[in-house]
Amino acid sequence: MTRIPAPMAGAGRARGGFAAAACLAAVAGGGQAAIAAPADARAGLVEVDLDSDIRYATRRNFTGRALPGYCEPKPLLLRSAARRLLAAHAELGRTSGLGLKVFDAYRPVRATRAMVRWAERTGNRRLLDGGYIARRSNHNLGTTVDLTLVDVSREGHPELDMGTRFDAFTPRSATLDATGTVLRNRLILKRAMEGHGFRNYAREWWHYDSRRPGPRPLDVPIGVSPRRSAGPRPPAGCRTAAPPRPPPPVRESGT
Repeated sequence: MTRIPAPMAGAGRARGGFAAAACLAAVAGGGQAAIAAPADARAGLVEVDLDSDIRYATRRNFTGRALPGYCEPKPLLLRSAARRLLAAHAELGRTSGLGLKVFDAYRPVRATRAMVRWAERTGNRRLLDGGYIARRSNHNLGTTVDLTLVDVSREGHPELDMGTRFDAFTPRSATLDATGTVLRNRLILKRAMEGHGFRNYAREWWHYDSRRPGPRPLDVPIGVSPRRSAGPRPPAGCRTAAPPRPPPPVRESGT
């Protein structure tokens, strides 16, 4: 395994990704964080070791089931986007004692297609038409991330109040549709991410696209080695596939 040391907000320990301390790199300030590869060398994806709760690898998402391709709950990004995400995380720690928690990052194309099928099957086409579920998602490029703020100075790194839950398909999820503490928290996140090359999708406070998107959509399952030739049969939706060739993704897209 190769890894790229990266600064960690405050003195809290990053969670998610590789849990073993041997897989982390100690850095200045007493914290630990890393970009841990090889997630998939062919695709150029690396794992970002930050707090995470990858909902689409579980039943705790709007479809009620784990999505195809989410074989392990790992936040993956292309290396350049991962570096900039960790830089935003470190800046938050230095300036406010806060950090980032990832809900979703790279998403296999097969998972995006499953979301679209769910919306069509359940009578929720309004979510497609309204820009909440994307038919061609920038998440497939490996440079988009869904995330929130956490207080890294407190035990368990509790999430800050952002006004709605992640993936709340409501106008109240629009980044600027808030007041008081909620608006302040959303703007702290927005400033940190935009300062490191990301752009907020205005309808979703949690969604940030890279200003330097990946070159093509990917359909590599998360957590499955492309070289595995023996062992148990992988779960449905977790077999490797060559990168698909759909039309270029829409640059302004929601979930």
